[in-house]
Amino acid sequence: MKKIKCDVVSKFENVLSDDNSAKALSDFFKEKLSQENTRISYAMQKLTSYRSFLLFLIVVVAPFFSYFVGVFGLYFSLFYYFLYYLYCYYMYIVISSAIGIKSSVRSTSDDYEFAIGSCNRGLVELFLFDAISTRKDADYKVSLLSGAERYLKVTFAMFIGLFASFTLSNIDFERKPKSDERGSFQVYREGGQIDLQELSNFTEALSVHRGTVYVLYCEHSPSEEKKRILFSVLGKDDISVVFTKAKTTSLCKGEVLVHF
Repeated sequence: MKKIKCDVVSKFENVLSDDNSAKALSDFFKEKLSQENTRISYAMQKLTSYRSFLLFLIVVVAPFFSYFVGVFGLYFSLFYYFLYYLYCYYMYIVISSAIGIKSSVRSTSDDYEFAIGSCNRGLVELFLFDAISTRKDADYKVSLLSGAERYLKVTFAMFIGLFASFTLSNIDFERKPKSDERGSFQVYREGGQIDLQELSNFTEALSVHRGTVYVLYCEHSPSEEKKRILFSVLGKDDISVVFTKAKTTSLCKGEVLVHF
């Protein structure tokens, strides 16, 4: 570093011989030093915010592991979570390394001897050394910041994948009756007589229904075979019919209640 400083200073020997020019040059390097400090400050702010967001990414997915095991299986879930936390670990290492790096020791007036009568030349040398060392610090921190951002992008993409799979797996795509729609129909009346109007209403509602249809009957209802023949005609690939016999049959006189 000292050799670099001396090489640069030697190029400005003619300028440094003039006090006013030396002062202008010292102001120039002082401004460069300020710019490099700004780069470091900006990088540190982003790294600190990334570290806080990393904590969120680590904690938020942990409680859902058992759920993903049930949906995707143990081995796939283990593999996905392993990659996810591996990238989190790499990101943590990069961020911690960048934040933990101490800035280079800045020069002072005691580091370099210069004549009392040429203070501006001394300021040039001091600001030049600080600007060079600070720029090296800034370049290194910015490079680590770029690495942390790459790991962050991958980790966040995997988090979005986990969140999307969880959301989609919990969406009920089955068509539910609206609050003002009927969801129950008595297609058989007392004595096992079919109600054509109710059957018509039921088939109309069934045309847009997806999912399970529950058929509640008792021992006085039409035979199991007749009911199954009726609902097999109405059945569709995306509808399953569940027949349930009522436990209390004393008040049942042959009615069949359909519900979904």
